[in-house]
Parts: sequence; structure tokens; C-alpha cells
Amino acid sequence: MRKILIIDGDYEFTRMVISFLESLKFEVAGANNLQEARAEIERFSPDLVLLSRELIGESGSLVPDGLDLLKEMKTHHRWKKIPVIFLVSEASESDLEKLRRLKHKADDYARKPLEDNDLLRRIENLIGFDPEETNSTLRMEMAKISESKADSGSGKTGLQSVAEKELRELFSRLGEELIEPEQEIDFALNVDELSKEQLKNELEFIQTQVRDKAKQDQRLREKWKKSIEALREKMLRLEQDKESMEEELDALRNEMERLRRKNQELLALLNRAQNFIQSIEQLKDRLNQETEALHDFLHDLERIRQK
Repeated sequence: MRKILIIDGDYEFTRMVISFLESLKFEVAGANNLQEARAEIERFSPDLVLLSRELIGESGSLVPDGLDLLKEMKTHHRWKKIPVIFLVSEASESDLEKLRRLKHKADDYARKPLEDNDLLRRIENLIGFDPEETNSTLRMEMAKISESKADSGSGKTGLQSVAEKELRELFSRLGEELIEPEQEIDFALNVDELSKEQLKNELEFIQTQVRDKAKQDQRLREKWKKSIEALREKMLRLEQDKESMEEELDALRNEMERLRRKNQELLALLNRAQNFIQSIEQLKDRLNQETEALHDFLHDLERIRQK
């Protein structure tokens, strides 16, 4: 299994590329800064490196350390034989041409983001398919089919069912289910008798199918990416609406508190008014009593004067 190391400071891009290449049965590892990259090159011994110009620096932000690592790889006595595809974000053709004129060159240059089928084509151009590995895998799969035929003791119909399942699993590991349910399959195929030209044609056919599947996956990822972006925008609007509602609610709470205090002031004023009215009533009662007493006094004084 061919091994690919992706070195990029963009965590999301790294994750997506790893997922895509693993679906095609590459063995993949990732690194985001210089220290991780050096360690992974030594540990992983990749067959190819996808190297981005922007890596994570010591401060945690993106820095153009990829150029330094490219120079280091191309001057290292063991690493210099590893093919490198150098990835650059938002680069013009003139920018890429300047990179190609550097003393320590990558084996290929590409602008980010790039489509899956374009990435796969560039990888195939540098390391291609491994015919020996594919031939060995096919031999093992056909051996399994032969064993199943011997164990089942059934006719061709049973063998077709078992073989179809085994071959589906094989081609699924290559990244695409190539056999349609109604497709007729020649199960008498002897891989050992395939010529190099036939094997090449078969591999080219598989590459075409993988590219088609890669395009489908790319369209699906784009669809989901747009859906996620729309969801994020909606969540952002909801968050903004929530903040606005919280501000309005705070304003309403403040207004209610002001009205509560105003109500308390009015109640206190009403209590004072009631106390004042009670005082007036009491004063009125005393005046009435004093008036009656004065009237009685005048009445008595008048009787005395008449006598």
C-alpha cells in the first residue's frame, strides 16, 4: 500500500484530503508544523509528500515554513528522493512559475483548493499504480473464490454469487464498486495469464472509474459544504436574533423595575395622603366638639345675662 504524507497548516483541508485518499486505500498520515513534519517523514517513510507553503508556526498562526521544509527535503540524503507536490493558496500562474525557478524545486505545483480528481491525477503522475501490488491482490482474491467454489460444491450460479461478493470487496477497496448487479462477469479469468498490456488496460479502466467516483465525491462534498455554510449562516442569524431578544428583554426588565419603583412611590404617597385625611378628620371632630362646647358656654352666658 502506497503511503502519502500531507503537511499543511489548514486542519480542515488536511482532514478532507486524508479522508479522500484513505477512501482510495492509500495509507495516509498528516502533520501541521515543521516539527511534526520532520518526525512523520522519518517515522512514516512516505512514497509521496503533499506539502503546503503555509504551516502552523510556533505562535500558532500560519507561516510560510513550507519553503524551508522543501529545501530541507531536497538537500537531505534520504528525503530528496521522495516526490513532493507543493500546494499554494491563492497563487497566480506567475507565482507558480517563480516557485518553479527556485533552486530546490518540488516535483509538481498546484493551487489550493484543488478538486479530488486533479489531486489524484497528480499523484498518479508521480507514483502511479503499483502493478505488482494489484496483481498480488487479485491473485489472493481469485484464490478465495476458488476455495469458495471447492467448499460449496455448487454449480456456476453459486460460484458467481460468491465471486461477485469477493470482487466487489476488492474493487471497493480500490475506491469504486465497478461491477453492476446485472453485469456478466467472466469468473474463469486467470490473473497469471494477463499480459502487461491487458493489466495496464485494466488498471486504466479502474483509474477512470476512480476518477468518476472522485468527481461524485467532490460534488457531494461541495453540496454538503454549501449546506453546512447555509446552516452556519442560519445559526449566526439565530444567535444575533437571540442577542437582540436578550437586549430587548433586559430593557423590558429595566422598565419593569422602574415601574415597580414608581408604583412603590405612588403607594407611599397614597399612604401619606390617607394619613393626612385621617388627621383632617380627627381635627374636624375636635373642632366640632369645641364648637359645641363654645355654643353651650354662650348659651349659659346668655341665661346669666338675662337674670
